[in-house]
Amino acid sequence: MKMIIPLTQVNIIVQLTKLLDSLFLPLINHEKKDQLQLNSDIIHAIFLQAFIWSFGASLKQEDRIILDRFIKYLSGLSTVPIGSKAKSGQLPNEKFLLFDHIFQPEINQWIKWNDLIPKYEHDRSKRFTELMVPTVDTIRLEWLIKSMVAIHQPVLFVGDTGSSKTATILSYIRNFNSQYTNLILNFSSRTKSIDVQRSIETQLEKRSKDTYGPTVGTKLIVFLDDISMPKIDQYGTQQAIALLKLLVEKHGMYERTGELNWKYVTDIDWIAAMSTPGGSNNHIDPRFISHFSIFYISPPTRESLFHIFSTILKSHVITFPIEIQEIIPNIINYTLQLYEDMIRLFVPTPIKFYYIFSLRDLSRIIQSILQTIPERFNTIERFLRVWLHECIRIFSDRFNDIKDEELFNKILQNIIDNNSLLKSYRNYLFRKPILFADYRTILQDDEPKIYEDLQDYHAIKSIFDEIILEYKDKYGYIDIVLFNDALEHLTRIYRVLRLDRGHLLLIGTGGSGKKLLAKIATFTAKYQIFEIQLTRNYNELSFREDLKILFYQIGLKNIKTVFILNDTQIVEESFLEYINNILSNGIVPALFTEEERDGIINEIREEALKYIKILSNENIWHYFIQKCTLNLHVILCMNPSGNLLRNR
Repeated sequence: MKMIIPLTQVNIIVQLTKLLDSLFLPLINHEKKDQLQLNSDIIHAIFLQAFIWSFGASLKQEDRIILDRFIKYLSGLSTVPIGSKAKSGQLPNEKFLLFDHIFQPEINQWIKWNDLIPKYEHDRSKRFTELMVPTVDTIRLEWLIKSMVAIHQPVLFVGDTGSSKTATILSYIRNFNSQYTNLILNFSSRTKSIDVQRSIETQLEKRSKDTYGPTVGTKLIVFLDDISMPKIDQYGTQQAIALLKLLVEKHGMYERTGELNWKYVTDIDWIAAMSTPGGSNNHIDPRFISHFSIFYISPPTRESLFHIFSTILKSHVITFPIEIQEIIPNIINYTLQLYEDMIRLFVPTPIKFYYIFSLRDLSRIIQSILQTIPERFNTIERFLRVWLHECIRIFSDRFNDIKDEELFNKILQNIIDNNSLLKSYRNYLFRKPILFADYRTILQDDEPKIYEDLQDYHAIKSIFDEIILEYKDKYGYIDIVLFNDALEHLTRIYRVLRLDRGHLLLIGTGGSGKKLLAKIATFTAKYQIFEIQLTRNYNELSFREDLKILFYQIGLKNIKTVFILNDTQIVEESFLEYINNILSNGIVPALFTEEERDGIINEIREEALKYIKILSNENIWHYFIQKCTLNLHVILCMNPSGNLLRNR
C-alpha cells in the first residue's frame, strides 16, 4: 500500500492519538456523560474509528479497501447482515467499508455517512458560487475539520483539483460562530514568506509585551490553500513554508525590523490544503507536515458528481415544462461522459500547458445553463442546444490547434450517435452559429436581459455596429472590421463577463486585437474599464496603489469593473502574485494598512448592517471583500510566443 504523502510510524501514531483525543472529547464534555455507558466494546469501536483515519488517512481508495479487510480480520469482530445496524462489538456488513461509516457512541451504533446527508434545499436567491450540495465527501470532510479544530490540531487535506477541498473548507469555516475569525491565504509559485507574515500580522493585535493574537475572546483560523505551490529556492527551501513551520512549531516569528524581536503568537488554528504531490506539484518539507494530521480526499465518484449536478439542475428547471425536467439525468450523464473523454484524450504539454481540465469546468457548464428561463427554453431541442453551446464554450474555446478541435467534434459526434435523444435533434443542435448571450436588448435600458440563442451573424453584427458607434463617441475612433470570427470572440468574452466571478485569459499574438475586443465586450456589458498606466519608474509599490484605487471603486463605489492587464504591463513578476490572490480570494492580503482598513469598515458599516447578522469589524470586512469579488472581472491578455507565458 502506497501513501499519498509518506508518513513515518511516529507520524501515524501521533495522528492516532490526536484522533482519539478528538473522539473522546465530546464524550467527556457531554451533558449526560453520567448516563453514557462506555464499556470496552464502545471504546474498541472508537479506537477502530481513529485507527482507520490514521493508518488509512493518506491511502487511495483501492488501498483503503485492502486496509479495511485487514482491520476487520484483525479485530475478530463479526459483521452484521445487509440492512442491519452494527452496534459496538460488531462491524458493518463486509460489503461496506469502515471508511463509509462513523461510530456514534451516544446511540452505540455504526452509522453510514450516507444516512447523515441533509436534504438539499435550492435557494434561487443564492449565486451559483454559493451553492453547496451536501455529499458523503463534504460531510465527512466537515467532521474531520470539526474534530481537529476542537483539539487545536493543525490539519492538512490532500487531494486532486476539483475534489471540493477548498469549497467545503471555506463553506465550513465561514459558518463558525462569532468566537472565530478566519484568514484565507492562497499560495502560488511566487508566494514569499514576507507575504504570509504581513497577512497574518493584519489579523493580530498586541496582548502583552511580546505576545500577539486575534481580538481577545476570539480565535483565528488560518486556511492555507495550495501550500505546495511556493517555488523552491536554490537552497531547496520554500521560504513561505519555512516561516509557517516556525509559527506552527514554535508558536511565534521574528519581527521584520532591524531588531528582529521575537513575537509569540497565540490562539491560532491551522487548516491547510494541497494538491496530490507528483508531476508539476512540489513535494513539501516533511518536517513541516509532521505537525499536521493528514487526510487524503478522494476524487468524487461518478455517482457523487451525478448527484451534485443533477440536484442543482433539477431544482433550476422545476418551473420548466415536464419534458425538460425529465431529460436532466440524460444531460448530466452526457456531460460526465464528455468530461471523462476530455481528461483522457487532452493532456497538458509544454506547448499546450493550459489544457488542464478539472471538475471546475463541469461546474461552469452547469453555472451557464442556470441562466436559462422557461420562456425561452421551453422545448427539448432548445434546452439541448444551450447545453451543447456551454460544452463547446467551456472545452473547445481553450484549443489552439485545429486538430484538437476536430478531435473534440468527433467526441461530441460519438456521444450524439450513441444517444437516441441527442441523435434525433442532431441537425438542429449543430445549426450555425452556435452562440448564446443576453445582449440582444442591451441598447434598450428598460428591457430585461435574457439569455438566448442569437441564431444568425447578421443580427449580431447589427447590434455591435450600434454598440461600436456609442463606444467611439465615448472613447474616440477605433478601426475594427466585424467579421464573423470577431463577432464570435466578442460574444464569448461578453458571455464570461456576465457570469459571477467570470475571468478570462486571452492568448494571441501581438496585434490580434484581443485587448480591443475585451474593451468592446466590457463596454457592451456596461462595466467600467480599469487599466494601469505605466510610467518610467512604475514598480510593485505603484501597482499596489493602483490596486487600492481599484478596490475603492468596486467595493465602496459599487462599480462593476473589468481589470484588463496586458503582458507588457507586467513589468515585475510579483504583479502575478497579486493577480493570483485577487482571483482566488477576491482581494490582496495586507494590501491596506490598518488605518485604511478601518476607514473602509467605517464607510461601509451602515450599508453592511442590512446584510450581515452579527455586526463586527471582521464581518464588515468580509462583506467588503464579497462586494469586491462580485463587482470585479479580470482579463489577462497574453502573448504565447516564447517561454514567458508558460513559466508564469
